[in-house]
Amino acid sequence: MDVAPTSLPIRAPNETPQTSQDSQLFPCRSSPDNDLILPDIGWDDTKMIIAGGSSGRVELLPSGFALKAPYPNPLLKDDNLADIAVEFEIYQILGTHPRLVRVIDYAPDVGLTLEYLPRGNLRAHLLANQARIDQEQRMQWIMDVLDSVELLHSHNVVHGDIKAENFLIDAEGRLRIIDFSGSGLPERPGTAWEGIRHFKPRGENEHSTKRTDIFAVGSTLYEIVTGAQPFAELSDSEVEVEYRQGNFPVTAGLVCGQVIWRCWTGDVESIDHIREAVLRNGPAL
Repeated sequence: MDVAPTSLPIRAPNETPQTSQDSQLFPCRSSPDNDLILPDIGWDDTKMIIAGGSSGRVELLPSGFALKAPYPNPLLKDDNLADIAVEFEIYQILGTHPRLVRVIDYAPDVGLTLEYLPRGNLRAHLLANQARIDQEQRMQWIMDVLDSVELLHSHNVVHGDIKAENFLIDAEGRLRIIDFSGSGLPERPGTAWEGIRHFKPRGENEHSTKRTDIFAVGSTLYEIVTGAQPFAELSDSEVEVEYRQGNFPVTAGLVCGQVIWRCWTGDVESIDHIREAVLRNGPAL
């Protein structure tokens, strides 16, 4: 039975976490396209560390769940716990939804326990299985991405780091959006920054918004359709120049090519409008 995030207890220090055996994954923030150095990935004494990023690392627990927790470095711990607290707050706001992983437990001094999805993230799957993915599957993933981001935006949550790595594949082959530790709310701008190929050009002091999320959605859909990130043949610095000049990869003839192009050019009002257009017109749009 799923536990709604809004009903979860916040445990006191040293209290035993609630667990069950019907578990499934959650890797934390990872930004390979940002050249982020991820410390402490691997085995740590008796702990199996399966992922890591700027807001903490993820341990696969004996229960089969995944614990997003701070790095052991005392210089990082407080900031990591603050980021994880933001993530839990976002889960509480969003509630239970098929496009989200299930929250199992939260302890402010320990971290956030979530279900484990062993099939991994969308980008890794695209890289490993590109030739075997049919158009029907790609269209389903496109709709899953749009549904996920529409859920966030309908609750005034700005993700801030939308990319294929931040979508996990569940047992049914559907996508779940993850990593809200840097996400923003109307009263508190987010701290996350997209990677270069998902980054809508803007000033260094400008926070992520729904429109920058939409730009990143365009890059994510492009990767779903083509199997490659935008301008994969260019360096990050070259991509930044192209984007600032308003130049984007050719999308004519691609599945949902018009949708991708409009996400990049800003010629769209909301994710909901994109979703409705795709539902009406299908892959020809």
